[in-house]
Amino acid sequence: MPVQEHGGVLKSGRSASRLRKPRGPVTRIAAVLAALPLFAGCGTTQVRQSALAGGSLEKQTAPIVVGQSNRASVRVLLGKPWIESEYWRFDLFRWTDQIAELLIVLIPTMYSSEDVHGYVLVSYDDSGAVTAVDYGITREGDWMLNPNYAGALQLHARDVTFWATRSEESVQIAVPATQGDDYVRQHAATGRCRLLLGSSADCGLKTALDRADPIEVPAASPSSLIAFDAEPGVHDLKFASASAFCSYEAVSHVDCQAGETRYVTVTATPVPPDGHLHLQNKYLLDVEMSTDKPEALGSYGLLIYLNGRWLVPDGLQR
Repeated sequence: MPVQEHGGVLKSGRSASRLRKPRGPVTRIAAVLAALPLFAGCGTTQVRQSALAGGSLEKQTAPIVVGQSNRASVRVLLGKPWIESEYWRFDLFRWTDQIAELLIVLIPTMYSSEDVHGYVLVSYDDSGAVTAVDYGITREGDWMLNPNYAGALQLHARDVTFWATRSEESVQIAVPATQGDDYVRQHAATGRCRLLLGSSADCGLKTALDRADPIEVPAASPSSLIAFDAEPGVHDLKFASASAFCSYEAVSHVDCQAGETRYVTVTATPVPPDGHLHLQNKYLLDVEMSTDKPEALGSYGLLIYLNGRWLVPDGLQR
């Protein structure tokens, strides 16, 4: 609410002389309550405004015309992409600015700020002409002052989907099932084997191949397959929950041959409550493997980029 000021004046003269002294604790409390408006005031005042939150992305992307603009003209307009791919034919641009506010409650004053991240996703055809543009923002900062944050942002440009949490704890880029399946068919893991993992776990999934760093996919992210390319032989696949509110973990062994593609389906089944209070929901994991894409994973796309790393070979080459 806007900053408000309250004040009062005690007049001098006869009217003041007729005021009686407070009598007893009840009277004293009433006097204190009556005096509070003299000092009270609450609200916020903005000291820095966000151009991104104010709609600058719409103005920046307005000159980009689908079918007429090309990759070179887009980069002249928007600058160097944050993430780019020649193979998947897209550029992702990112900017950050800040909103700053002063919060005033009674006498104390608190400074608050939040970062605003703006994204523009542009896709191209084989000739470099623009096929689609999408943009949006996320906010990161003092959630107590702005509890209505969106949980995540999704952008779509033709065959590419970009997904990010408001704090960029997870940044993902995926392609739909048709493009993902085409990629798997056209780019066999020559001399190596490929594992494609899909999960229906409600709490997200952390998975690791042998001793490699785990890949963590939140539950709220789009359903996509995770690709692992490995040397032929026996490997360990480790699974665990990506949420602190869920409890499950498992280890599965897979023996894959050179040039082979194996699909791994992970299903999490809730364990019925035992009558005791638990801080975590418990699940049982069921892991199935097949050489053909199972029906349960039929609509799953392919996750090509996650948190700063490309998950498929040749991600930057066509």
